Amino acid sequence: MGQSNVHFIPIDKKLSDGQYQTAQSRAKLRKQTTVFNHSDMAAGELEKMLGGQSTESNKYLSDEDHFHPNKLGYGIMTNLLYKEMRQYLNWLKE
Repeated sequence: MGQSNVHFIPIDKKLSDGQYQTAQSRAKLRKQTTVFNHSDMAAGELEKMLGGQSTESNKYLSDEDHFHPNKLGYGIMTNLLYKEMRQYLNWLKE
């Protein structure tokens, strides 16, 4: 059964790629990122790495957990939602 009057707003790519929106910038980031096996890592090393100690991080995600959006990330989500709403709701165009 399909849902009518439902709008999907894709945020994953925008937030997951962060400031690395071009193929060139993502390739550069991959070169700088070390592939690791977290099961071989001591808990302290993993915590240090995830605690914002790396040289590159996603500026749209929380430094606390590297998963939830931060203020910039929520701003992106708000702008995407607003753009979608403007297409369908006449009162937003005024």
